[in-house]
Amino acid sequence: MCTRLDGLNLIKVYFYTLMRKVLIITYYWPPSGGSGVQRWLKFAKYLPEFGWEPIIVTPENPSFINTDETLVKEASGMEVLKLPIWEPYRLVNKLKRGPSHQKDVVLTGKMTLSQKVAAWIRGNLFIPDPRKFWIKPTYKFLKDFIPESDIHTIITTGPPHSLHLIGLKLKRKLGVKWVADFRDPWSEWDVLETFRLSSLAWRHHRSLERRVLMNADQVISVGWQMDKDLKRLGAHSSHVITNGFDPDDFQTEQKVTAESNRLIIRHIGSIDDQRNPRPFLALLKDLNPPHSGIEVEFVGNINPNLQNYVEKDPFLKELVSFRDYVPHSEVIDLYKSTGLLLLVLAHSKSSKLNITGKIFEYVASGTPVLGLGDPGGDAAQVLKDSGGGRVFDPSDNTGILEFLNKVVTGEIKGSEMKADSEFSRKTLTEKLVTILES
Repeated sequence: MCTRLDGLNLIKVYFYTLMRKVLIITYYWPPSGGSGVQRWLKFAKYLPEFGWEPIIVTPENPSFINTDETLVKEASGMEVLKLPIWEPYRLVNKLKRGPSHQKDVVLTGKMTLSQKVAAWIRGNLFIPDPRKFWIKPTYKFLKDFIPESDIHTIITTGPPHSLHLIGLKLKRKLGVKWVADFRDPWSEWDVLETFRLSSLAWRHHRSLERRVLMNADQVISVGWQMDKDLKRLGAHSSHVITNGFDPDDFQTEQKVTAESNRLIIRHIGSIDDQRNPRPFLALLKDLNPPHSGIEVEFVGNINPNLQNYVEKDPFLKELVSFRDYVPHSEVIDLYKSTGLLLLVLAHSKSSKLNITGKIFEYVASGTPVLGLGDPGGDAAQVLKDSGGGRVFDPSDNTGILEFLNKVVTGEIKGSEMKADSEFSRKTLTEKLVTILES
């Protein structure tokens, strides 16, 4: 005779036999840190609630800079296939005896000869990116694994965009349903401009991109401007599923208010040559009353050029501090003691589509947000619609100072996102499921 516990286990087993399987091919997975990994970690977390069982395919030994062990726990219990990858960065780092990791670094200023050579090699020899060597072995394994596991739907997410080429090969070989997810652009990605691509390399990128966009059953992207661009470039069926926030991450004590005589301004995330907070820092000298009681902290991977800029300015040296990358769980805690969150968006020709993953957590924290970027872009629209803050053109000194003074006096406050918001991870997963089932 079955016990009640046995019955529950049988029901659970039966439930999982009814679930449809979806294979998610992603380079970034815990213990990798950052917004790129959180997008698909959160989708995978909520997919079972909608009848889909995620199976993750990711490199066994990837090269990434940020690690976040706190995310490993969240991924526990999921089926994850880790396949070996060889990356040219490992050979380069071995020769120079440097760290065994690398990422695409945006360098727009003056470059040394060695940097120019490295950028040219990266842009012209490794197309679409240095992870291209994972395409062949991964495809070879999955072309047998997918039919054996009764999988009919796959998802690839980029960058790195080489992963989309795995999806393309599997689509052609097996005829599976394929969703291509774009977290950043491909042929029109600003990063490519720093690699000194030849005209032949540009044509190769565009050709590969077009094949992906035309052959994928569905294309999704993180923003509305990018969606328009992907349609223009060849996507026949595309949708927007933004990044978001997970209400579970905010199930902590109520927000801690900073001391009344202090305003802590924080930027959380990477700062590179395309994200320039210098105009904002210079404006702090013009605050009325002066900067007394204001502290600015940058948390994450920060461009050394910015750190040198601050170090050489006696005023900023006393005002600004830097902190290395911190785990996501600690970031949630930082929101509590922050009076103003700074959002520095990339300054480039495609700035309108720049919508960072952290903006949704920024707003969900209930802390006011001051953005520097394109006031007509996607990020500005999110802040406007949510009431969480504003994006200003970096040259709009009057507008920035007026906003900042109102935050100092308490006239401007944040606007929290609710658990049932259109930007909650569960709601976004439901939207993904609608696409998977279309």
